[in-house]
Amino acid sequence: MFSPDEVNLASGSHDEMIRLWNLETRAEVRTFKGHIDNVLCITFSRDGQQILSSSGDNTICQWRADTGEELRQLKGHTNAVCQSVYSVDEKY
Repeated sequence: MFSPDEVNLASGSHDEMIRLWNLETRAEVRTFKGHIDNVLCITFSRDGQQILSSSGDNTICQWRADTGEELRQLKGHTNAVCQSVYSVDEKY
């Protein structure tokens, strides 16, 4: 998933991690660790400050894009979560 300013790209994988890449330098900027199964979907907030990720571990995680800090983990699904999106007003 491209960041809104198209400077970065976030990728998720079977290695349970999210990686943020700088597209100009092609270098890895940071790694997000928190899921315990495949990362299936990544979404940036419109301002690029946060990232949502969903996983085969039945959770959705919300992250700070600039630090990689996990802000919250949403649990409750009984199966893999294949997509996560922000609400139109980005309150949720």
